[in-house]
Amino acid sequence: MKKPRTVRKSSFSITSGDDALSTLGEELLKKYPDMLEKVERFHRSDKAVRRKAEPVLELFPYDWRDPEYFLDGVMHCVRGNYLGALGVFSDLMEKEPEAYPVYHMLGYVCGSMGKHKLEADYYRKALKLKPDSVQVYYDLAISCWLMGKDQRAYAAMKDSVQRVQDFNVADHWLTYASDNLGRYIDPDTLAEKEEGEKVRCLAQAYYMLGHAFIEYGLNAEARTAFKNALRIQPKFADAYFELGALHIKKLRNKERRKKYLKEAEHLYAQKGDLLRASMAQQLNQSREEAPEEDSAEEWMKEGLRLQTLGLYQRAIDAYKMAIAFEPNFLDAYYNMGVAYGSLEEQGMDTLVSAIGAFKQSIRLKPDFIHAHIALAAAYLRRGSTAM
Repeated sequence: MKKPRTVRKSSFSITSGDDALSTLGEELLKKYPDMLEKVERFHRSDKAVRRKAEPVLELFPYDWRDPEYFLDGVMHCVRGNYLGALGVFSDLMEKEPEAYPVYHMLGYVCGSMGKHKLEADYYRKALKLKPDSVQVYYDLAISCWLMGKDQRAYAAMKDSVQRVQDFNVADHWLTYASDNLGRYIDPDTLAEKEEGEKVRCLAQAYYMLGHAFIEYGLNAEARTAFKNALRIQPKFADAYFELGALHIKKLRNKERRKKYLKEAEHLYAQKGDLLRASMAQQLNQSREEAPEEDSAEEWMKEGLRLQTLGLYQRAIDAYKMAIAFEPNFLDAYYNMGVAYGSLEEQGMDTLVSAIGAFKQSIRLKPDFIHAHIALAAAYLRRGSTAM
């Protein structure tokens, strides 16, 4: 027997009692006073819009009381009618507070309106209800990045890869959502928003995904992600840089390494980022050809930057470059040990490498107390007291 459908009113209202959503609704009404009238011109049974919206029901399974009502909210998203979507999803949040897809879609609508803090808050509520909803992590990563919270952005993308290590899952959601769910539609003109916004966000998502794959040793998947970033944004210097770095020791293709790093160097130079251009050049040269002045310090700083972002494997690669230029670089060995330890905590088998790095730190400076403490902690983790 078919479930009865909820009666819907054409006028907009926020029923959840959420003050933040009420404020957003008021903002939209002031900015786009004709929005409701424009959207009402579309028939509810518009088959093209419905086809674009229906995959959300399949991707986010939930035992809805009225799945058609949720679908109506998604159809509002497809049309770029954020006001209508807020009305439906806020009502559903009140009626079905355990429905994690509602919080995900509320976050998505808030993000579409540029309210990224509120967006991230709703994504986290969705994840509390359904921690393995991997698509939420993809969107949370983009939201954090747009707020300038890079460390949290990379952490969210790493959480996604920890749960699902299939590039195609990420690719499907990122492509489907960006093409169909109205995030990049101007509610007033129903045309695309600011030129380049979609390209910028989607390319960054694939770029962060590539880094997340590297953290878990999935180098072929990382390459695919970086190449997708370049497909979307062909002058993405950082993506060229990472592709070149991948081909040095992990994928081992000399010609591709040269090609990618040369392009990265060229693009960095065009932007005036001479430090990054120099680093791309150094990766592309033999140690004998590369300039040594300040090189070790540059790579040390790069390692610290990457480690702060939680990109431990790439930080290790940077510390190794620093050591190549300065073989007795104490800080590089110590921080490399810390990075290996962080990878171990992520589930990678790197504890022996951490112990080796800490031992070398102690050889270089026998009274380095932090290295002794870190080495002892590593042995305890391994379950051995043999020093």
